[in-house]
Amino acid sequence: MNVFAHPFAVVAITTLTTSMAFATRAVGNAGDGNGCDDVLVGAPMHSGPAGAQAGKGYVFSGRDGTRLCAKDGEVAHNRVIVSAFGFDGESGGNGGGQNSGKVYVFEAAGGAPSLATLTATGPAPANYRLSGGSDIYQPVNSFVFSPDGQRVAYSIRRQGQSANEIHTVLVDGSAPPQPLNRTLADGDSVVQYIVAPDGSRIVYVTSSMKLYSVPSDGSATETQLGERLDGGFSNGVIESPGFAYSPDGLRVVYRAQDDSGRFALYSVLADGSAAAIKLSGPLAPDTDVDFYFVVSPDSRCVVYLTGSEIDQTFDLYSVPVDGTAAPVKLNGPLDAGSGVAQGFVIGPDGRRVFYLVGDLYSVPIDGSASPVDIGRFLPDGDSTFFLLTPDATRAIDTVEGYEESTFQYVTQMYSVPLDGGSSAAKLNGPIVYGGQGVHHALGLQPFSISGDSRRVVYTADQEVLGKAELYSVPVGGGVAPIKLNGDLCGQSLVTQSEISPDSQYVVYVAPQATPRCLYQVFSRRIDGSGSPMRLSGTFLGPQPQPNGFPQAPRFRITPDSRQVVYVADQDSDLVWELYVAPIDGNGAPMKLNGPVTKGVDLVSFSITPDGSRVVYLADQTDVVGLWAASLDAVPFLTPTLTATPTTTLTPTTMPTVCDGNCNGDDHVADDEVLILLKAALGHGEASSCALGVPAAASVDVSLILRAVNHAVGGC
Repeated sequence: MNVFAHPFAVVAITTLTTSMAFATRAVGNAGDGNGCDDVLVGAPMHSGPAGAQAGKGYVFSGRDGTRLCAKDGEVAHNRVIVSAFGFDGESGGNGGGQNSGKVYVFEAAGGAPSLATLTATGPAPANYRLSGGSDIYQPVNSFVFSPDGQRVAYSIRRQGQSANEIHTVLVDGSAPPQPLNRTLADGDSVVQYIVAPDGSRIVYVTSSMKLYSVPSDGSATETQLGERLDGGFSNGVIESPGFAYSPDGLRVVYRAQDDSGRFALYSVLADGSAAAIKLSGPLAPDTDVDFYFVVSPDSRCVVYLTGSEIDQTFDLYSVPVDGTAAPVKLNGPLDAGSGVAQGFVIGPDGRRVFYLVGDLYSVPIDGSASPVDIGRFLPDGDSTFFLLTPDATRAIDTVEGYEESTFQYVTQMYSVPLDGGSSAAKLNGPIVYGGQGVHHALGLQPFSISGDSRRVVYTADQEVLGKAELYSVPVGGGVAPIKLNGDLCGQSLVTQSEISPDSQYVVYVAPQATPRCLYQVFSRRIDGSGSPMRLSGTFLGPQPQPNGFPQAPRFRITPDSRQVVYVADQDSDLVWELYVAPIDGNGAPMKLNGPVTKGVDLVSFSITPDGSRVVYLADQTDVVGLWAASLDAVPFLTPTLTATPTTTLTPTTMPTVCDGNCNGDDHVADDEVLILLKAALGHGEASSCALGVPAAASVDVSLILRAVNHAVGGC
C-alpha cells in the first residue's frame, strides 16, 4: 500500500487494506469540530460489497487519527478516489440528520471525473448532542444506558409542561431521539425507569404509581403492567426502585398494594402478554413485603423480606419468579427483636442466600435444607450490612464493638470465611481515641472489595481524629493496612474512592497537599506501591455544600481501567466541566465537553459499557441537554503502529541520522512518531526531535513515512 496523506492520518491508515490509498489535502475543521484539520482518504483498488475495485472513502480525525466515517463505492471498477473538499460535520445540513455529515469525492469513472457525495455512516463526531432540540424541550433530568451500551434512555420535559417523558436514542447519534410514552395521561409523569438486560424494552413507573413497558426503539405503544406501586427506597447503601427486571429479561418483579392496601410482591411478563401474578403469600397482621427484594442471578427465584409475627422483625422468603410454587421461609426461628437484617445477599451462582440474624447464616435458595450458622463477625458486636467477595469465599462487614486498646466503642471491619473454617479476622488498624472507626464521613459505603477478591479498600479515622483517610488491606487480614492517600490538609477527608476493574489501582478524591484545601483526583496502586499520582488539573476554588464539605469532583473509571473521567472547575471558577486523564498519571487531562454556560451536571455522566464513549448532561447550548464524547482515541494514549502482512512500506535509503529516532537509541518508538506528526500539524516543534530530523530537513510526509519504516523495521 502506498500512502500519500495528511501526516496525522498515518496512524489510522496503517489499518487499511492492500488497496492503494490517496488523499490530496486536509479538510479544515471537518467532522468532529475540534479545531484540527481532518483527512479525506480514498482507497480506489478496494473491493467491497459492490464488487472488485469499487473503491472506498475514509475520513480520519486530524487530532488523533481516529476514523470518523467510511463508505464503500457503489459501482465495481469505479475506483473511488477522495480528492476534497469538505465534511459537513455537526449541523446535519445535508438533510441526513444530526451528525450525519457529508464527504465530497471524485469518482474516476471512464477517465472523466465527476463530482459525487458520500454520506457519513460511521461513528458520530467526537462531541455531539443526543437529546432533542432546545426549542421544544426543557433540560434533561436523568439518563440510563441499555446493558449493551447501544442505547441511552433519558427523562425530559416539554416546554411549559411539568410531566417527565422518556426518550431513547442510539449512543452513536446515528438516528434522532425517539419518544416512548406516547399515551401519558394528563398530569401523569415518569418518575423511575429501567432498561431490559438485552436493551429491547424500557419499564417505567409514573407519578400515578402505574407500571408500564415499551419497546426501546419506539416500535409500539406502551403496555400497562401493574398499578399501585411503591415509590422505592434508597438509604445510600441499600437501594430499591420498587421494581426490577429478571436477569434474563423475561419478567418484571414489583412491589405494589394489594386489595387490602398492604404491599405485596408481584411478577409479570415484561411485554405485558399475560396478567401479573402475586408472588408473596399470606402476610402477618399489619405487615408488608419489605422494599428490599432481589431476583436471583439465574432468574429462577425472588428473595424478599416480610414482617414477622414477632413485632418489628423480618422473615426471609424465597419464591419462584413465575409463581409456580408457594413462598418458602428460609430463616430459622426468631427471638423478639432479632429478625433478619435488610441487606441479605444471593451468592453469584444463585444457589444460596446469606443473611444476618446476629450471626451470619447461609441457606439454599429453595429452602431444601436448614440454615447453616457461619458465625459472628464480632462476638459482642452487632452486624447489619455485609458484602461477599466476588469469588464468594469470604464476607466483609463493619461492626460496632468495643476496642480494648483505646477503651471505646467504634465501628471496625471484619472478614469471615464462608466455609466456617476459621474465625473472623479484623481488617482495620487501631482507631484514634475519640474516632468513629471505619466509616464514610458523607454517609456512603465505607469499604469496597477488589474484583479479584484479594483486597479491601476502606476509609477510617485511624490516625487523626476527624480525618477519614483511605486504606488498603488483604481480605483475609493478617497484615497491617496500608494508607493510600498522601498528607491531607486540615481536618479534611477522602470523599470518594473506587477500585479499578482490573484491581490494580484505587482512584480517590481528597484535598491532598494543596494550600487552599482544594479537592483533586488522585490514583495509587492498590497494594500501596509507588506514590499517589494527581490526575486532575488545579481546581480554582471550592464550592460549599449544605453539609459543610467543599464540593468534590466526581469521577468514573473506564471499563478497561486505563482512563479516569471526572468533573472539575479547573479551567473556570465554578464552571464544572468534563475531563479524561490516564489512570497511571502518565499524561495531562483532556477536556471532553464543548463550550458550556454553567457547566456539566456533577452527578450525571456515565461511561458506556464498552468504554468507547462518555454520556453527560451539560448546557452546551441554551439548556441542559444530553451529550456524548468519544473516548476511543485521546492524545495521552499512544497508538500502536501495526503493519499487516499484506502491507509493504516503501523502502528508503538510510540517512546519516535515523529519521524519527529522537533520543538517539537506534529505535523509533511510537511516541517519537507522534512528536513528528504533531510538529507537522503545527502542534509541536521539530526541535523536540532534534536527533531524529536531519540538518536543514523539514518535517513533512516523506520524513514521517521514513520514521514509520524505522519504527517497523528498525534503524
